[in-house]
Amino acid sequence: MDIRRRRLSFCISERELHSPEHSSAFAAHKLGHLLHHFLGLLKLLHELEGKENRKAQFRTAISLILDGKEYLFEGVIKGEIIREKRGDSGFGYDPVFKPEGYERTFAELGNDVKNKISHRALAVQKLCEFLQS
Repeated sequence: MDIRRRRLSFCISERELHSPEHSSAFAAHKLGHLLHHFLGLLKLLHELEGKENRKAQFRTAISLILDGKEYLFEGVIKGEIIREKRGDSGFGYDPVFKPEGYERTFAELGNDVKNKISHRALAVQKLCEFLQS
């Protein structure tokens, strides 16, 4: 059995002698990673400025190869990009992504809720249901 996660990304309608965590290289890497996400968030908000259609979705897929046959389990959560950053938990686009059926962003909902309704959770749930059947 071979399980692989395929990241299908984030879609918008419009168009790791001390542990590595303590090294300066690791700290610089983490800072660079955070800066990259922050700048991406700012760029996204800028590109959507003035646009009415702010629909978006997170999508992921997990591939299971069993006895030479591939099974694909996809998770999608739809929502919209709000106009300003809200909330402190999560990462990436969580502060500006408000899932359908919720009034708060992923960052405001917190990791416990997000990890139950996210695109990854939905794909893993489908994989587990398949393995249990």
